[in-house]
Formats: sequence, structure tokens, C-alpha cells
Amino acid sequence: MLRFPVLNLPDELVYLLKSNLTSVELQNKIVLEKINQNYALVQLLEGLFQEYDTQKRLPQALKKISWSHFRDQFASIYVYHQVHGRFPKEINLEMVRDIQAFEDKISDFSLHSNSRAFLLGFYLKISQVILRQQLGDATITLVELPKEVIGLLSLSTAHSEKVDLLIILVWHLNQFLGIEILTKLIKSGTSYLEIFEGLKKEQQEIMVDNFLAYGCSINENEIFLNERV
Repeated sequence: MLRFPVLNLPDELVYLLKSNLTSVELQNKIVLEKINQNYALVQLLEGLFQEYDTQKRLPQALKKISWSHFRDQFASIYVYHQVHGRFPKEINLEMVRDIQAFEDKISDFSLHSNSRAFLLGFYLKISQVILRQQLGDATITLVELPKEVIGLLSLSTAHSEKVDLLIILVWHLNQFLGIEILTKLIKSGTSYLEIFEGLKKEQQEIMVDNFLAYGCSINENEIFLNERV
């Protein structure tokens, strides 16, 4: 199982991806309130989003694009920076195509009021870029869920508010136990805490370390073990 790194992700983007944005008015309000706390970021976004407002007014630009489109472009800026070591001169959505695809595959299991699936994809993408740079291997791919994990998620009858944590949990358990055993446990109504307690000590340590690394990277330290699917 991959050892998750602790990443220094952009606070503004992480905060917005975790937020419950239930209306256009609320989306724009929360986005502007958060971004306006960082003057340098405001300047960067106003320059990159000037195609939506030639006077470089971010509030006006936000009114012309959807939250998801803004989110994708916002994230692409940071992926580009991680890859090239500098911010782009224009938006390049190719930087986040795999994150979009990652989110699409699990959209049936998550709430549409937040972007936590996209957040996990973003975390994995930045991790992927770093590993490729460190190891000199451009074939390393992290922004891709095993088919077995998606199949296990389909056993759930409810949407998860924190689907990113659920995915990490199921991903680990599938690696440790295998699809057949885990499917039987889930169908029998066994809680994730009970399943966790049945793991080997080293497996428990890997899972906890990875949860903590991800939680630290997104400013959240909750371990998601008490839920039933």
C-alpha cells in the first residue's frame, strides 16, 4: 500500500473544496471571503481570469462561470506550479483532466454540495507529480481508483458527506483483505471499526499513518472508522 505523504496544499483551495456550497450566491460569497484574505492570490486570479472580466474584477468574473468550472481552473494553477515550478500565464485545464475523471467515477457515492472527491484526486495528483519528479518515472499513476474499490462503494445505499475518507478506508481494506472477504464483511453489516480491529498490527499502522498524513494535508484529523455502509 502506498505510504501517503504530508503535503503543503494551498489552504484556500482545500477550504473551498471541503465547504458545503449549496447555492450560487453562497458559493460566490464563500469563495470571495476566503480568497480575499490572500492579496497575492487575488492578484494572481484576477490576471488569469481576465477573459471573464477585462477589468480584472474577480467578483464579476465569478458571476460568469460555475463553481465547478472555477474550482477546476483554480486547481489547475497549482498543479501547473507543482509541475513547472512557476505559475502559468494562462489556464490549462489539461492539468486536471485526470482529477475530473477521478471525481466522475465516484460521483454516485458523494454529496454534490461539496468537492471532497475532487479534493482527494487533487491530493493524489500533487503526490503523483512529486513522486514522478523524485524518482524520474513519468509512468507513476496515483489518480486512479482500483475497479474493486468502486465496486465496494456501490454496496452503499447512501451518499457519503466525506467520501474521500470513505474511499481511503475502503482502498486500504481491499488491499489488506481482498475483495471477497471485504464484500462479505460489508454485506453482513460489520462496522469499519470492527474490520479495522481485525487487521494485523502493521496494517493498522499503515492505515492510521496514511489517514493522519492525508488529514494533516487537508487540515483535518478525523479517522473515519465508525460508519457502516
